[in-house]
Amino acid sequence: MNKLLFALCLALAIISVNSQLLSKLIGGAQNAAAQILKYDNDNDGTGNYHFNYEQSDGTKHEQTGILKDAGNLNPFVIAKGFYEWISPENKKYRVQYEADENGYRSELEEGPGLPPNVGASLLG
Repeated sequence: MNKLLFALCLALAIISVNSQLLSKLIGGAQNAAAQILKYDNDNDGTGNYHFNYEQSDGTKHEQTGILKDAGNLNPFVIAKGFYEWISPENKKYRVQYEADENGYRSELEEGPGLPPNVGASLLG
């Protein structure tokens, strides 16, 4: 039980750090000027939570955590979410992920970025 709980906490920490690092590394100078457009954070203190944010450079991150088996010997948190960013080449990348009692799973999606005039207006 302790190993599973430790693994889930570690996975959540890695997810959080990875999304922050990816934003800084991939966005480069764009992120230096990015403005926070939306930010929500709700944590009920029992293991259930939800947060999301969106930045002017196209970076987004959303995650929900749900405590399972709270009254049992082996409680755990299921975390689901995504993060996305616009690359310097103007391609949109999105990582959908889930971490639960079965481990961490993610899927990378690639799509079109921002239209040229939208990106320029967001950056100033």
